[in-house]
Amino acid sequence: MPVKDVLEKYDGRRKPGKPREPHANPLLDTRYIRRKWLDVPYAVGCPRALMDIYLPNDGEGPFPVIMFAHGGGFYAGTKNDYETYPPLEGLKRGYAVCAINYTLSGEAIFPRQVQEGKAALRFIRANAAHYNLDPSCVIGWGMSAGANLVAMLATTGHEHAEGLEDDAMGNAGYPVHLDACMIWFCPTDFTRMREMLIEAGFPPGPDHLVPGDNALDWYLGIPVAEAPDLAALANPETFITPACPPFVIQHGKQDAVVPLQQSVIFADKLGTVIGPEKVRLTLFDDYVHADRRFETMHVCSGVLDDLEALLGRGQG
Repeated sequence: MPVKDVLEKYDGRRKPGKPREPHANPLLDTRYIRRKWLDVPYAVGCPRALMDIYLPNDGEGPFPVIMFAHGGGFYAGTKNDYETYPPLEGLKRGYAVCAINYTLSGEAIFPRQVQEGKAALRFIRANAAHYNLDPSCVIGWGMSAGANLVAMLATTGHEHAEGLEDDAMGNAGYPVHLDACMIWFCPTDFTRMREMLIEAGFPPGPDHLVPGDNALDWYLGIPVAEAPDLAALANPETFITPACPPFVIQHGKQDAVVPLQQSVIFADKLGTVIGPEKVRLTLFDDYVHADRRFETMHVCSGVLDDLEALLGRGQG
């Protein structure tokens, strides 16, 4: 069934959940970055659709772009907290970083966030000359909920997806594809989260994935169990085609929030379609969900090595 038809099937049955308590992550200190624009609106009619644009302190550009989407279960998070530190490592290699906020599930439900992500890509390409960006190389990078968002952009960016795209948000006609995608502990198949966690030895606790009242239900605006076809539209696996860009995928084996099987299965399905040489999957033995070790210089350097190798930009 076409995307638009599935969305229409649930018209009137979905609604945003109540706003949730935000995470108290430390804010990002970007005083060392001399060239930046903060809180740039990128989507018409979406008050939270703001972007921070950072350029390397040195170099003339235009700079290839890393577009970063924060985590937070779709109901929390912000572009200017410590989660944005890892992609900022790209500044040292001559990348610009565009960190985005997107509307949270307490205000609007899926697919609004995907529509905004596509609007962000159009904005980047439409305004590339103004911000000294290279529109021919735009990489998506996200963690957790943000990883789902950029993975959705990567798998649906090759053609217009009615229902997942809203040209009224601005800059209609500009491309919305990603040239590569990097995802950390990405939720993919919402319908099997509890099952996979139990298989991995992590029975969901009382405050996690409570049936009918959890982050995934809030994102869809309806319990996942009542709308498996809708949940499939929020799964990047659904849209895999040979046109998908290369992927770097990383996950911790001790993740008790998003089961590692989600990344393993996604990587396998991608590799089958686009070629295993275009997918780099790394599993860390003792890392938990959102483990701070993902943010170390060593891991971030490896991520950038992998991306550059896949793009033919580096020696990795």
